[in-house]
Amino acid sequence: MNGEQEPFARLPERIALDLAEVAVLLGALDEAAELSDRGTQAHRSIRAATRLLTGKVWPELGELLEGDEE
Repeated sequence: MNGEQEPFARLPERIALDLAEVAVLLGALDEAAELSDRGTQAHRSIRAATRLLTGKVWPELGELLEGDEE
């Protein structure tokens, strides 16, 4: 053995989500954004995740959200 540990899990390069699953994720992100304090790193991270997911599903809307830095 060369001393390297096997990874805990091998993750796929890509995953697929149906629209119902995307809705669940966006709903959870919206709720988390509402519960977080604006201007904090947590809020910025949540909004970035929302923009990323929205941009993948609906590119035109994702472009509109790019400037949304709440």
